[in-house]
Amino acid sequence: MKKDKKRFLTILFIVVLLMVAGAGFYFFNNSSTKSSGLQVYFLKGDKPFPVRRPLDPGKEKVQEAAAQLMSGPSKEEKDKGIFSGMPTRARIIEVKKQDSTVYVNFNQALEDYGGGAANVQALVGQIVYTFTDIPGVEKVKILVEGRGEVVLGGEGLVIDQPLSRSDL
Repeated sequence: MKKDKKRFLTILFIVVLLMVAGAGFYFFNNSSTKSSGLQVYFLKGDKPFPVRRPLDPGKEKVQEAAAQLMSGPSKEEKDKGIFSGMPTRARIIEVKKQDSTVYVNFNQALEDYGGGAANVQALVGQIVYTFTDIPGVEKVKILVEGRGEVVLGGEGLVIDQPLSRSDL
């Protein structure tokens, strides 16, 4: 009888141990996929608003952030009042990270945007917040057709240096 009880307890212990190991494996794998995502900022009202997007393993975060930023909010996000301040004809020509700064080179359509001061500030915030959310990125330099001095909007907001969140 004691032998059967000991065997039962040993088997029970092994089963519990396997269940705990399996649960740990499950939670570890699920949490690693969450951390591999990224936040892209669109607008809600006149403020940058974060939206979580998945990141494919093997994709560069800076490149994926640029692609997601330009793709705009999903239908579900739009239904919640989230929108993009990005001009419809604007395109990113190139994006690259150098040290703690991301350089985002847009086509001329970004500078041709004729929005007012509040809209331009919201647009710039959307760009800066998206890229500075990536670990290791502190500033964003906005370029147009490779030019380092950019003039945005009807009131002419001049951007001639890298911007951080505290600059906005």
